[in-house]
Amino acid sequence: MISIDSIFKQIDYLPSFNQVSFKALNLLKDKESHTKDIADVIRFDPGLMANILKLANSAYYARANEIIDLVGAINLLGRAKMVQILIISSTSRYFKNIAKGYEQIQGELWNHSISTGLIAEHLAYLEPETDKDFLFTAGILHDIGKTVLSIWLSDLWNDIVYLVKSQSMEFLDAEKKVLGFSHSQVSAAILQRWAFPNNVVLAAKFHHDRKVHKNPYVRIIKLADYLSILMGYMTSEDNLMYGGYDQLMSYYKIQSKDMQVIMNDCFNIIQKVIDDLGKIN
Repeated sequence: MISIDSIFKQIDYLPSFNQVSFKALNLLKDKESHTKDIADVIRFDPGLMANILKLANSAYYARANEIIDLVGAINLLGRAKMVQILIISSTSRYFKNIAKGYEQIQGELWNHSISTGLIAEHLAYLEPETDKDFLFTAGILHDIGKTVLSIWLSDLWNDIVYLVKSQSMEFLDAEKKVLGFSHSQVSAAILQRWAFPNNVVLAAKFHHDRKVHKNPYVRIIKLADYLSILMGYMTSEDNLMYGGYDQLMSYYKIQSKDMQVIMNDCFNIIQKVIDDLGKIN
């Protein structure tokens, strides 16, 4: 079993979430802020600025004319899309190394995170009081704890799977028994350490809860995570070793045909964004 100190040491080894991004995100959410002020903040990180402009001109986000500067990107794309691009640009580095056990192919966890974020944003209509940007952010980061726990999984993954299969144990319970923590708990600890909004932290911490959670962000991320898996954006053995999906479908009155419509609506968008991610460093 892993000690709490070992977990937090690994969290501390993760690069802090880009502070330029945090400042820019706060300005983008402030309706009183000026476009030039947002651009001036982002310019302090040339690498981030370059990635934003690459994505802004990619297949999914691009407009008729090439976007050559940040002010133009913000004005043409709108603040909501700029938030999305900024989150993607700032987050991709955390998923560059293979998360042993949790993904079969390098990049799978990142694709799952992207698809969960985009599906969550699409599902915002189910919870009109939620913020689409926070849903997208929560979707992107809900599994970031796997990048930390994977350090120990080379030797312990089979022990977790054994408990699930031989004792019909919930996957998160098996994680806790073998590792001492679930990936959901570690995800929440990382996001709390990085000072993300509470709803983003809660969505990461409880997105595998069997019961229908009282927090709408948790409910949407759980549903988006499930749909992403059904769409094939994660092939790890733990994928469907969780419960509570039927209850969630019943809560939202979603039937199989509705799920198919949602997945069809999201598929092309997800694929375009994933294809475009090859354009960022």
